[in-house]
Amino acid sequence: MGSATPAENVGVVKRYPSRRAFLGGASAAGAAALGLTAGQGALAGAARAAQPGIAGGTASLAAPLAGAAVAPRGYFPADVTRIPATTSLPDLFTFFGRAASPRPDGKVRSAADWPARAAELSDLMQYYLFGYKHPTPPDGSVFRPVPIPATTIVTFGAVFSFSTFSVNLPAGSYTIDFSSFVITPVMSFVATQAYTAPAGFQDWAAGDTWNTPAHASLLQVIAAHTQMVIDVTDPGAAGHSTATITLDDFQVPTRGTDTDIPGPYPSVLVVGGLSAEQVTTLKANGYGYIAMNTASVYSDGANNPHTGAYNELYPYQAGVYEFDSGALMGWAWGISRIVDAIANDARGSNQFNLSPNETAVTGVSRNGKAAALAAAFDARIAIAAPSDPGGGGLTGYRNLTESQLFTYNVPAGADQVYSLNEFVNRAVGNPSESAWFSSKAQDFVPDKAAHAPFDLHAVAALVAPRPFILWTGEAQQSWLGSPSSVLSMRAGKAAYDLLGAGGNIGWVVRDAQHANQDRDLPDLIAIMDKTFGRRQTLTRRFFASLAGTNNAAKDGSGVIYPEQAFNSINAMSRNPYDIENWYLQWALPGQHTLWSADTFVTAGLPRVLTFHTDARQVALTLPDGRRLTSAAPRGVATFRLSPAQAQTGRYIAQTWGFGKQPNRIELAGFSLSDALRHGLNLTSGVPSGMAVGFSHPLANYGSADNPPQMFINGSPLSASVVDDGNHGGYIERFGASLKLPGAPDGPWDGSVSFTLSVKNLKLQALPGFTLAVDLTLKKATVPNFFGQPVNGFTSAFGETPSWNSADLQNTPISGNFHGRWPMFPNVVGDTGARPVSVPNQTAFTAAISVSDASPAGLTLRFSQPLNPGELGIGLDATSSWTTQWAADNASVRIAYASPVEHHRDVTVIVFRAADAAGNMIGGPVRLVVKGRR
Repeated sequence: MGSATPAENVGVVKRYPSRRAFLGGASAAGAAALGLTAGQGALAGAARAAQPGIAGGTASLAAPLAGAAVAPRGYFPADVTRIPATTSLPDLFTFFGRAASPRPDGKVRSAADWPARAAELSDLMQYYLFGYKHPTPPDGSVFRPVPIPATTIVTFGAVFSFSTFSVNLPAGSYTIDFSSFVITPVMSFVATQAYTAPAGFQDWAAGDTWNTPAHASLLQVIAAHTQMVIDVTDPGAAGHSTATITLDDFQVPTRGTDTDIPGPYPSVLVVGGLSAEQVTTLKANGYGYIAMNTASVYSDGANNPHTGAYNELYPYQAGVYEFDSGALMGWAWGISRIVDAIANDARGSNQFNLSPNETAVTGVSRNGKAAALAAAFDARIAIAAPSDPGGGGLTGYRNLTESQLFTYNVPAGADQVYSLNEFVNRAVGNPSESAWFSSKAQDFVPDKAAHAPFDLHAVAALVAPRPFILWTGEAQQSWLGSPSSVLSMRAGKAAYDLLGAGGNIGWVVRDAQHANQDRDLPDLIAIMDKTFGRRQTLTRRFFASLAGTNNAAKDGSGVIYPEQAFNSINAMSRNPYDIENWYLQWALPGQHTLWSADTFVTAGLPRVLTFHTDARQVALTLPDGRRLTSAAPRGVATFRLSPAQAQTGRYIAQTWGFGKQPNRIELAGFSLSDALRHGLNLTSGVPSGMAVGFSHPLANYGSADNPPQMFINGSPLSASVVDDGNHGGYIERFGASLKLPGAPDGPWDGSVSFTLSVKNLKLQALPGFTLAVDLTLKKATVPNFFGQPVNGFTSAFGETPSWNSADLQNTPISGNFHGRWPMFPNVVGDTGARPVSVPNQTAFTAAISVSDASPAGLTLRFSQPLNPGELGIGLDATSSWTTQWAADNASVRIAYASPVEHHRDVTVIVFRAADAAGNMIGGPVRLVVKGRR
């Protein structure tokens, strides 16, 4: 801590590494389309934010975007089903209510129109999701130091496991503050039975106490010190007129001790906290550090008591708009009060030497959600930098990746199939997370997400044009739904482009810890240095204070990234995801629209691709460089690819026309092997169930009249596309999940074996084919995400994909990493190199042939007996059939539900099979039965 002056002595640090947070955690239609009268469509005190601007690469400080109306706007329907549903992201540039627009057509046509639309988006999100943000008087927040007695805590890293997200101590021996993750020992605890800790942690014997020497070594004493709080006063508040926010840490650099850089100092505002090495690095580079205790602002968790400073001033009342704010908005409000306090101190004695106009906000998980909201709803915050914000932060309502198989190399031990994702409705419907949102958010649960008149790309858009960097987890945190967060950032970038600041927003997908990682901090410092005029270039530097042996990050998050200069924040972006472009059926004003329902081409199979556009023509560049063109009559350009034109690699479609800027999108071309590659996630949502998934979407997902079907031992299973707790199975975007109630009766001890069948699968990559797959599962006790034994499912083939990829790293050209993934190793000793292609390796040798083909069916014959519980087939001649295995398991009869024409060719694909020894087929087998001519 600094010691030059009494003021700088305030805020002695709590040195526990609180960065290690637990898990986080419609197209605009206008009043007429909603059936509202012109009078109902009038604005209800709409906020009009000041015009954002760019000056030297930094954002001007517009007025806060907190909603100005004490009640929702008159044209916001209370009944959300009156809002037209859309499964694509609502258009950022079309007003929800036409009367809110400066233009008669209800469109944003230029940057001058954006403040009105931003204000509408702000009010929409406050009314329907986050709750109202009270406009507390800015002059009412002041810093106040208070004395804190000496405190004993448990050394965090010595007892906490990142692999299981658990504290490895006997129950009852500690308490934990979930707002700051401080672990406090219960000194009166005496172990009554032995406690066996995981490897690397301490066992306890019966009779052990915290005074036992081995356990006493885990304790550390935080000396008596001064802690900073903020007193917040609002004379007009409905509750108390004054409340207090606690700061877990408050550090200002001391020139000559911490840094050579003179003040006043910009500051990093943290929802939660950062590690000691990160704080040291910030101070050495001339940045202050202020960590907000969330519980002191707004309580968290299930059965939320709605306590904390926000609720003391504005007592919670469910269903009353201005008093129905959720915890996320409450925490964002708390960050705004820190900004107030800095400004008030600077206007007064400036005893803390902080710059009021130079702040960045960050946090991880649920705290990352709040950090994103803090910047979105307070334009005084100069830089947004959330980490792993997940559902309700930037992971939105609509982009669901559940059951998707990864199509690129992932770290060893990571999930191969996306698990239960934390999208908005899942967070809203979770009793332990629902209080993050207003009670109004429940109106979209469980099956009305498509009625939301915004998605969370609006959060990114509200930060424009200020710098915004997102860090989000990849395969090891698949539950974060990071592709949805990346989609939100990419879609939100359109607002940045409108304001001439497209370079100010970027996103970084990386793996390792669910935390504000040590290796992320140099990116933030680079952005702050450039934004606040410290440096002329945007340069990520290497800081020895963050690195250990072999340049490994001290927090264990991987290797510190090398120094690098970037021409913009957007150039920092890297992600391996193909974002389905049909989510963006709109474009920047003055740019052609371009989207396609097709995102995945299968090499060697003929394919019709359609592109929707308002341009006159679309050009399609094939992976081999050949260029095709098509006119777009009635807004649709069509390309009929021959088998030779259907190739592996990247397809690039671009508009061609006059009067508007061009637009372009990418499609992926994969082999048939990768098109049918699939896998299991046996801990997907455990203790809720498991999933089988593919690498590309189901074409009939959400179909009302022709949906996929699920069966247990041949009996139909009640299935839904909505996880409402009432069904045994769920059809997901990329596959299907079996929930625990869908399993047959019997114990969970591995003795119950059964067949899960998923039928009538229509895969986007194989138009014209219908597929079905049988899987053999067992009911068993398995470890869940936290490493705890729970009821679940097992398979002889585990969670690995059905076979190795034939064409890994066929990744977006726009991913900014040139096809190599990961760009940087996640652990020391990993070179970061990944193979472009992996050969199939399997002991499966059975030959497969077809016989007895007729209009009624065909027989698949195998050169050796196969396991009848593992079979996946696809047919292009019929969508329904039954299977009957021979007694020797060397053949299976496929009987069509209705006869096919005798003259047509029938293609059958076997994409899952296993021999009697348990070897899995090494790739799909494609057979063609010629019809009679």
